[in-house]
Amino acid sequence: MPRSNPERRRFPRAPSDDALLLKKVGDDGPEVPARTLEISAGGCKLVHDTPVGVGCRVELVISAGGRSIRALGRVIYELPLRSARFQVGVAFLRVA
Repeated sequence: MPRSNPERRRFPRAPSDDALLLKKVGDDGPEVPARTLEISAGGCKLVHDTPVGVGCRVELVISAGGRSIRALGRVIYELPLRSARFQVGVAFLRVA
């Protein structure tokens, strides 16, 4: 019997609650703190205090497992939350 909603993601997601710093590429502003909600080899879902902008390229520094992971990504979606914060989906373009 076929599944009604098959998982279509290329990479499995894992719940996470890691600190990160986010900076828009080309923006002279400071890196701003955020937190991950989920992470995979292909991207992450995070919570941020202000809108970032769908399509924006971002630099991330994620503190996970006692180390820092640097990534370049693109914002895929942005959803307002009731807490006046934003859920942001980022697809990784490059991970160092």
